[in-house]
Amino acid sequence: MATFGFCAPIFAGSGGAHPRTPLLERVDFDELQGTVQAAEVLGYDSVWVADHLILGRDGFILEGWTVMAALARVTKRLRLGSIHYANLFRPPSVSAKMAATLDFISGGRVDFFFDPYAGQRADSHAYGVEDDGSAIERFDEALELIKRMWSEDKPSWRGRYYAIEDAVCNPRPVQKPSIPIWIGTSGNGDPERRRKISAIMSRHADWWNITPASVESMREALGVLRDACAAGGRDYGSIRKSF
Repeated sequence: MATFGFCAPIFAGSGGAHPRTPLLERVDFDELQGTVQAAEVLGYDSVWVADHLILGRDGFILEGWTVMAALARVTKRLRLGSIHYANLFRPPSVSAKMAATLDFISGGRVDFFFDPYAGQRADSHAYGVEDDGSAIERFDEALELIKRMWSEDKPSWRGRYYAIEDAVCNPRPVQKPSIPIWIGTSGNGDPERRRKISAIMSRHADWWNITPASVESMREALGVLRDACAAGGRDYGSIRKSF
């Protein structure tokens, strides 16, 4: 069954077009709230926000997770997600706690759309969170850590980049068996990067996403995912697809 999401306009326009959200002269939270509530009335299934720290005119963008927490209390049905939640912006143990809390206060409406990088170069360089070449390996570890925090009472775990010890994450996510994990792939991404990300998807993802992409590049990306699932013993059909 098809579902439809609405990308909330949380940044000001900078001229030209953007594939995900309207470009505004300014951002007003009352208007933003009303727009999202209208999307809910119109029958949209989910609302999504960008996870950038600098974007648009004068770099004006609201921090996405804060916006989702606010929208959770003024909506009743819409699912809440970020495109894409950047691992390098926050320690994954803290991300796990934040997501579990939002799932609790929203009554189980969170989609955790996770990404190995940290927004665009303007974000990552300015905020001191640039990729040192280990982003994809860190991403795989982060997902393992987050899943443990959502499912175990007091998990302790140590990887190459991250570690937790008796990391209580209470309240747990409301959704069972857990918060859905989304992972995206670029429509024109580097083939080796796509292969590595697809292997991680085969281990962790509930949802696959691609944007922007032509029909042909979408078919190609799905083929890479299909191969990764076959290699890892994952049922390709168990991963839901989105565009």
